Amino acid sequence: MSQTSNFDILPVRWLFTGGDDGFIRKYDFFNSINGDTLLTLSQKHGLIDTIQKSGVMIVLLQNGSINLYTVRHDEGTCHHVFRGHEKPVSALALGGNERLFLSGSWDRKAILWDLDTGAKTREYTAFNSHITSIKFQPNSSSATAATTSSISETKQTAAEPSTGAAAVASTNDMDVSSDEKIQQQESQQINVSALSEIGNIAAVLSFDGKISIIDGRDSNDAVKTFAPVNPTPPWGVSVVWSPDGKRIYCGRRNGTVDEWDFAEGRLLQNIRLPRDSGPVTSVFCMPNNRHIVCGSFDNIRLWDLQYTAPDLSMDGTVGSIHNEFEMTQAIVPFAIIPGHHGGVISSFVTDAKCKYMVSASGNRGWDGISNNMCLLYSVTTQ
Repeated sequence: MSQTSNFDILPVRWLFTGGDDGFIRKYDFFNSINGDTLLTLSQKHGLIDTIQKSGVMIVLLQNGSINLYTVRHDEGTCHHVFRGHEKPVSALALGGNERLFLSGSWDRKAILWDLDTGAKTREYTAFNSHITSIKFQPNSSSATAATTSSISETKQTAAEPSTGAAAVASTNDMDVSSDEKIQQQESQQINVSALSEIGNIAAVLSFDGKISIIDGRDSNDAVKTFAPVNPTPPWGVSVVWSPDGKRIYCGRRNGTVDEWDFAEGRLLQNIRLPRDSGPVTSVFCMPNNRHIVCGSFDNIRLWDLQYTAPDLSMDGTVGSIHNEFEMTQAIVPFAIIPGHHGGVISSFVTDAKCKYMVSASGNRGWDGISNNMCLLYSVTTQ
């Protein structure tokens, strides 16, 4: 399996990955977890990035074009080509009730497309460098916060078996039929439907580290910008909204994540990862509005945004507890998620119920190395 630029999970059943070898790979999600079936379909193309919703796949090409495929009938056939960018397309985001999508490119332009007609709806040019990430703002009116999330690794998806740490976490839990898994998915009580309800506002991150907010209802190219605060280096490849749409998170080259208040336009905090963690290449916000997943070169971390440091007494103990094994409060504000360990993380994605999470390794055409793996995790609530 080559570097994985991006991927998506079709609700319940399919997992699509795309890499620099020019293939889209289609996996049966639950059979892959159980180890029954791995690759089910390959489609050849010049891939940079991809998104997939409602039976339609949109694929980004290095020549600046965007191909539209269907994944329900006549798979692998290109039904339409969107032409408008002059250089490789590096980011896509689906919005407008899945009837519009926004693309970003190395030509420093973002284009809004109509999926019904295939026409270019609007072009945005207020960017000083090539675009690295695009995310639409979730509709906060229907957001429902979940409980605390914890993640455990379930299985590695790769072309060949691995001898590394990516192994099945719980065989008894995973070794069930697809039908049973579907029923379990549908019976989950966590409501994260707000993640798929997209409004008119989008955050566009460019490589210089500036986040531009665009609004389809406004005539200006950018209605608001969030620039790196000195001495933050001008670099960024991942941006994400909180599930309620009130905050924006951006990974930085100096091993930090900026948390911005969208309404007030101010920096709330600068989350600093441990020294020598490397650049934060991917950020994902969990639906409980409390945890973010940070992908850096050394590890994947689940960061608690509401963490408070323990009250250490003069002798180094926590409160009145003198036995370090009796401590119930974490000393650090994050948990290490077993993962890639030395590969650039290209993206994270969860299914609609946030029951599973997938991470992918790939440099998306920029600097860094990849360990050519997608890792599957189970998400539990506490």
